[in-house]
Amino acid sequence: MNPLFSRACKAFLFLFLFCITFLPDASAQDPSALKVFLNCSVCDKTYLRSELNYVDHVRDQSLANVQIFIVRTTNGSGGRTYEMEFEGFGEFDDIHHKQILEILPNATRDEIRSAMRKRIEIGLLLYLLRTDLSEGISVKVKAPAGERISSNQDKDPWNFWIFRAYGDFDINQQSVQSRSFWQLGFRADRVTEELRIRTNGEISKRRNKFIVDEQEIFSRRDLNYFNGSLVKSLSNHWSMGVFSGVSHNTYDNRDFSTYIMPAIEFSFFPYSEVIRKEVTAAYRVGYVFNDYLEETIYIKDQEHLFRQTLALTARFNQDWGRVWSTIEASSFMHDFSKRSLEMDGNISFRVFRGLSVRVSAEFELINDQLSLPRRDATVEEILLRQRQLATNFDLGLGLGISYTFGSMFNNVVNTRL
Repeated sequence: MNPLFSRACKAFLFLFLFCITFLPDASAQDPSALKVFLNCSVCDKTYLRSELNYVDHVRDQSLANVQIFIVRTTNGSGGRTYEMEFEGFGEFDDIHHKQILEILPNATRDEIRSAMRKRIEIGLLLYLLRTDLSEGISVKVKAPAGERISSNQDKDPWNFWIFRAYGDFDINQQSVQSRSFWQLGFRADRVTEELRIRTNGEISKRRNKFIVDEQEIFSRRDLNYFNGSLVKSLSNHWSMGVFSGVSHNTYDNRDFSTYIMPAIEFSFFPYSEVIRKEVTAAYRVGYVFNDYLEETIYIKDQEHLFRQTLALTARFNQDWGRVWSTIEASSFMHDFSKRSLEMDGNISFRVFRGLSVRVSAEFELINDQLSLPRRDATVEEILLRQRQLATNFDLGLGLGISYTFGSMFNNVVNTRL
């Protein structure tokens, strides 16, 4: 190792340990002030710090005497639901409560952050009443004009259906290469407490051209699909449904593919707690038909198959961080040796004040690539990723770490440059 680089690493390590050990503890400052930590990955924190300027915003939850934990989910109408948990510490230790904010599907970014500010202000009232700021609080209630808006089905002209259409087009041209991509897609969802219907479809085309030694090399990838599902709520722990779809995918050597798979799911926690914690087991089994573009390695032009999958999923959103993990095993029922096992996980957690760690991993054992073409892939197909290649595993790892120290306050907003 380079001696200069080694000395620099040692100096950096010494400085890091010095900062952790000897820098003053900012949490001892002004214990009577309302110090707020906003634990939210989907908030416009710059806007909220600017608008909520009568409290001290701190950089770490251990420095706060009020923590606001916000989780966002997509609700039945296609809008968003924000669940806000307010938790007090120290002199506010006895104040814990929740606020729920419902956002319409067509709300703008400014409308969303303005509504969040108002709901956070309501949630902070109980804490502010115990501070000197209580003398400056005034209450203004605006009575609703006319008939209140109801979520009753007979007053919804769309009957809970939400539709979304989208399109993208991208083109790039250079002297020795060009590429183009376009896609059109749509979604149609209807979600109630008892029934969830979801459909989505897309048509996408990708084209690339390269000129190498005056020779033109072309590549193309097409993906067209339509999927639909219907899920019925049976109880606070059980649900069942059916999933179906059709597709055309040149990368997977499928000229036409269709499937229909009934499914059943058990939730170890009540579905009502899904915002904070969720652990589920789901089993699907059904029929698959594949018509291939090229003859496969198993000498097949088309196949009628039966497939089953079992998936275990866990999601936790807590004060200390977030965890998501899933394990899915699948197999074809005509030959159980044709199977796969996939494990994915993502965790972010707070080790101690200022130090947070993020870890992600995905690993898959693969032995079910029935659609692989019989012929060998060309160099162009490999380099341009035009077709799937044979493999028996897939592995990916990610790691992130951050440490923040210094002033406990995070109030100032400065957006220059």
